[in-house]
Amino acid sequence: TFSDAEGNELSSIPDVEHGYELTAEDLEIAAEDLPEVDGKSFAYWTVNGQKVEAGYKVTGETVLVPYYAGKYYTVTFADAEGNELSSMPDIAHGYELVEDDFEIAAEDLPEVEGMHFAYWTVDGQKVSVGYKVTGDVTITAYYEVNLYTVTFADADGNELTSMPDIAHGYELTAEDLEIAAEDLP
Repeated sequence: TFSDAEGNELSSIPDVEHGYELTAEDLEIAAEDLPEVDGKSFAYWTVNGQKVEAGYKVTGETVLVPYYAGKYYTVTFADAEGNELSSMPDIAHGYELVEDDFEIAAEDLPEVEGMHFAYWTVDGQKVSVGYKVTGDVTITAYYEVNLYTVTFADADGNELTSMPDIAHGYELTAEDLEIAAEDLP
């Protein structure tokens, strides 16, 4: 008899003779009916707490109980282009990322001309300290364009006018220059 972790019967092999050796197929078929356990995955069957493998001899009424082991995942940090910066293998299900995890990955971020690193994302959504790992995940760097203030000044350095929040690479237009020239003495 195959049961779940609470002892509820899942399936059985009828009319098993004394000395029958369980096959890998017997164990695999029974495992297909197992319920999921959050944060864990089925590892193997047990009898009285002992691991059971193919070849186990049945010598009487036998109840096999599943053993679940914690799930482990890989957390990968990537730059904005998807290139791997670093990875953290064998992270337990439910682990919450801490500041050091992000800082270590940020050390390898490439500089991008006219941009600055803003934050980390998973599937386009911002993530930070406390992000809970529930599967293999790639955490990607997100960059924003640098913004500047363009100031127009007279020959003595006195500010005449300014244009705030101008994106890196913006090309001043003739209109921008004309507007600034209106403030000249």
